[in-house]
Amino acid sequence: MKRVFIASGIITAIIALLFLSGVLVFRDSKAELLAKGNREFDSGNYTEAFKIYYEGLSKFEDDPELSYNAGQALYCMDDWLSAAEYYSRSTLKNVDRYLNMGNCNVKIGDVFENADEYADDSIYVMLGYYRKALEAYRQGIVAFPQEISLKYNYEYVKEKIRQLEQEIARRQQEETDRQSDEGKRDDKEQKDGGDQQGNVGQQGGGQQEGGDQQGGGGPQDGDDRQTGGGPQDGDDKQTEGGQSGDDVESSGDGRPGDDDEPAIDDRIQTRREIEYILQMIEKQEKESLKNNQGSRFRDEGEEYDW
Repeated sequence: MKRVFIASGIITAIIALLFLSGVLVFRDSKAELLAKGNREFDSGNYTEAFKIYYEGLSKFEDDPELSYNAGQALYCMDDWLSAAEYYSRSTLKNVDRYLNMGNCNVKIGDVFENADEYADDSIYVMLGYYRKALEAYRQGIVAFPQEISLKYNYEYVKEKIRQLEQEIARRQQEETDRQSDEGKRDDKEQKDGGDQQGNVGQQGGGQQEGGDQQGGGGPQDGDDRQTGGGPQDGDDKQTEGGQSGDDVESSGDGRPGDDDEPAIDDRIQTRREIEYILQMIEKQEKESLKNNQGSRFRDEGEEYDW
């Protein structure tokens, strides 16, 4: 029994020594990496310092001190995006961590501010980074309420956020006004188009006043308007000196149509009949005078009284 007890005691002692040696090795490794990295940092070799801290984080993931130191090295290298990431991994509570974490987000936002003068998308990216900075400063003020630099930066970023929100509100109002103007313009164009179509419908319907309008010279009012020779009044009136009789048939451009020719022939025929009747009456009178004993002779130049 004693031998068994002694053997188990020896094994326990060996395990304990191995455990203790492992802890010592762990501490020395981390401390050594920190010391080595800090020496490079103090010499201004920020790239080499970051490599050493990064090597330590590959062994001791998310270690607060190594993460903070890696963030400090990146901050000095102006790699603000990566620096902010490593600051956020660290849980150390010191003023520089809160201050620099906020400063990284401000500097990133400023990059977008100088690009394209507040482009449509960049203004929202800027606002997002400024709000992250404001939160970092706020956390620092809670942890260190007497730190003036955190309060100053907090108010500075707060004012930048206010200006951006005003600019966004102004753009949104302009966009709303633009859409409203376009809507009014479209409504007006549609209304004008409807009115024009209505007018075209009225004009294109062929409405005419009067009975026998004929083409040329625009709309006219009246029943007997013609395009040639000017207007005519009555049945067969002519515009050239009031000519009548046989001359009516040669009236030039203002010649009546075929529908009026029967009336002219009738009138000519009636005139001829009248002349014929007058001649017959004259002939009968002459015969009557010859047969009448009381007839008297006239001189050659004498004319009838009728």
